[in-house]
Amino acid sequence: MLEILFIFITVWFLVGCYVVTARYQLIQKVFITYSYSTVKLFIIVLCFMTIWPLVMYFSDDVILTKIKIRHNNNVKS
Repeated sequence: MLEILFIFITVWFLVGCYVVTARYQLIQKVFITYSYSTVKLFIIVLCFMTIWPLVMYFSDDVILTKIKIRHNNNVKS
């Protein structure tokens, strides 16, 4: 859990640093060079990449818990 949280914080810290240090002209150039939809797609992919590991971690945890409960029930009977 801590590893995933560390990756999540690191990625958003780097993105934040890039946005803060980037000049307004650079951001304008990016929007002119690439269409707005491309930039939006990149942001969505970045969000997905940071949220997906968390979703996978919690879903795995739930599945493992269900398996443990089922295993315990089988052992008792």
